[in-house]
Amino acid sequence: MEKLMKEQRIKIILAGILVVLLALTLWFSLKPKDSTKKIAKTEKEMFAHTDKEIIKEEQLDDLKFSNVTLITENGYTTFSCDVTNSKDEEVNVENVNIELKDKDGNTVITLLGNIGSSLKPNETRVITASAKGEFKNVVSKTIVHVS
Repeated sequence: MEKLMKEQRIKIILAGILVVLLALTLWFSLKPKDSTKKIAKTEKEMFAHTDKEIIKEEQLDDLKFSNVTLITENGYTTFSCDVTNSKDEEVNVENVNIELKDKDGNTVITLLGNIGSSLKPNETRVITASAKGEFKNVVSKTIVHVS
C-alpha cells in the first residue's frame, strides 16, 4: 500500500511539473514585446504631385513631353514622362533639364532628363530623373535645353 501511495505522489509531482512547464511556455510566447525597442518603419510614405503646372504637357521645340508624374517616396523624388518627336525628321537632343519650382517661381532643384540617342519621327520614349530629397513644396516645372 505504501508503494502505491508513493507512485501516486510521483505521478502528481510529474503532472504538476508538466503543468508549470506548459504555463511558462504559454506565458513567454504570449508576453507582449518590449515597446521601448525601435521597430523599423514598414509603411511607405508616398506623395504624388498633382499640381496642373507639374503634370501638364509641354512642348520644347520639336519634342512633346506628356504623361508627366512627379512622385516623392521614401526620401526620393522621381520625375517621369513620355517624350515624343513631333517633327517629320530625326531629332538629336540627348538631355534636357527639368526645373522644379516652388510657388514663388524659384527653382528648387534641376533634374537631368536623359532622352538618349536621336528620336525618329513620332517616336516616343520614357524618361525618368530622380534626386534624394522630398520636394513637396514643388508646384510647377519647366523643361529647358541643357546649357
